Amino acid sequence: MKEYITTAIIRLAAGLIGLTVKQATRRPGCLGAVKGKKGVFEIVRPVEFKAGETILIDPDKMTLASLELTPKGIEMEKAEKKAAEKAAAEKKKAEKEKAEKAEKEKAAAAQVIDDGDVTGSGAPEVAAMVKILGYEITAAERNTAWKAL
Repeated sequence: MKEYITTAIIRLAAGLIGLTVKQATRRPGCLGAVKGKKGVFEIVRPVEFKAGETILIDPDKMTLASLELTPKGIEMEKAEKKAAEKAAAEKKKAEKEKAEKAEKEKAAAAQVIDDGDVTGSGAPEVAAMVKILGYEITAAERNTAWKAL
């Protein structure tokens, strides 16, 4: 088996793979331990790995052409940098989406209050906000939007 670093999210459906105990325990039901081979697991259900994970696979028994893997060693720094850049971009995108969602919920809360659709404590009614937003929110999310006004 050779050591590789994933450079993108990959999905494996079958074969043997070498993992740490921590990696294996994060994927319950997808892997079976191989007797007599410590750290080697048989893939019994499709399993995914995020970018930047180190895995051991047998390149002779798996088709690597379609997988986004980089051999560990000389190329390791390059793969780690690419994975870090991708993770940073994904984090930035998630933060932007979260901020946009919060702003939409804040505007909905303001509109509901203006319409007079409030609870006894003056909080905007969740159902009225849901009607405006077009998706479900919790009372806690409503309260966060209300406090942001």
